Amino acid sequence: MLPNRYLGDIYERLRNYVAYDRRERTFKIVPCYLFTVIKTLTDLGVKVINNTGLQESQPLPLKLEFKGQLRDYQQEAINNWYSNSGRGIIALPTGSGKTIIGVAALTSLNERTLVVAYTKDQLTQWRDSILKFTNAQPSLIGMYYSEEKKIAPITLTTYQTAFKYISELMRYFTFLLIDEVH
Repeated sequence: MLPNRYLGDIYERLRNYVAYDRRERTFKIVPCYLFTVIKTLTDLGVKVINNTGLQESQPLPLKLEFKGQLRDYQQEAINNWYSNSGRGIIALPTGSGKTIIGVAALTSLNERTLVVAYTKDQLTQWRDSILKFTNAQPSLIGMYYSEEKKIAPITLTTYQTAFKYISELMRYFTFLLIDEVH
């Protein structure tokens, strides 16, 4: 949150990233733009103290390599996602390889990643796909659901668990990959 004070020309540069909350009398930052706001303010000479505990980048402990082969439409989906600053929804028919696209995105970013899916079976499929299509070792992947709560550089969790523990989980990851987002 930004303090309630006159921002003048600064607000014009931030208007797409912040919203004024009249009740709390503060400017709230759209979360995915936190580091854009910090950079903009810093570039304008404003001293910024980031008390969120969040980091812009948290690379994986090793460089993952993608060992699969993307189809043309899958590569196009990745390219479009990149052109949108690594944000967006990839919507393709069932069986078209969205998981493989996600694994390819994970390897190209090489950031600590939280994968969220509906069921334990889907988490297992994600783990198997990551192991099959990358050079990741099993120790690089943690399952965080039910009684099993292992946070690793790549962590797989269910929607329910992610919702319940998001404040604990969010500081460990810089890439969020959500399966079945509809």
